[in-house]
Formats: sequence, structure tokens, C-alpha cells
Amino acid sequence: MKKAFVELSSGTPVRIFRNRHAAMLADFPTVDIQIMPYRQAVSTIRLQIWNRTKGECEWCSKPISEQSMHMHEMVSRGDGGEISLVNSVGICYDCHFGPAGHGNRVTRFGETDEAIF
Repeated sequence: MKKAFVELSSGTPVRIFRNRHAAMLADFPTVDIQIMPYRQAVSTIRLQIWNRTKGECEWCSKPISEQSMHMHEMVSRGDGGEISLVNSVGICYDCHFGPAGHGNRVTRFGETDEAIF
């Protein structure tokens, strides 16, 4: 089971740190940091984002369901972002994969930046 360092607010995860080092750089002791199962932390943050949306896409106000909501990071994890209430929005499929979201990117698993000769 994968574990994560999380920031808690009132006992509820609000941020998942990228790694232990990032958690240790947090404003301790004003930030409550715990270790918990990664999936549980993501699910809890996702539920809070869903509650924040009130059933509407946060970008276009189109009706969405909890199951159809896409959790989008404003700053991607690849660019230094993290899963958090501040960095994540609950949006519809069209906004997530439209021009304002990821556009028409193609997922390429296992690809590297190295040239193949």
C-alpha cells in the first residue's frame, strides 16, 4: 500500500506532498502533517472538491455528477504542482480535454526524451 505525506486541516487531508522532503520543508509546526494511504488521501481531497463544485463544472458551470467530475491540477505534478484543494479543480470532460485543459494531447506511456538511433 502506497503511503503519502499529507497536510491536514481540521483532521482532513487538504494537500498531498510530492515527497517526504517537501513535507519536511512545510511550515512546521503550524502545518499538521501525517502519513496516510495515498488512495485514501486522494479520495478525501476529491470528495472535498466535489462538494465545492455543488454539481457544476468550476470552469463552465455545466452540470456534472460526482462520477463524471474530472479532477484537474492547475499546475501539473510534472511541473511541480501537487494534489491539493488549492491546486485542483472539479471540471467536466469537455473542459478537461478541451483547449483550456489538456487540449488534444495524446497519452504516451513509456516514452522517453532520449533519441533512438
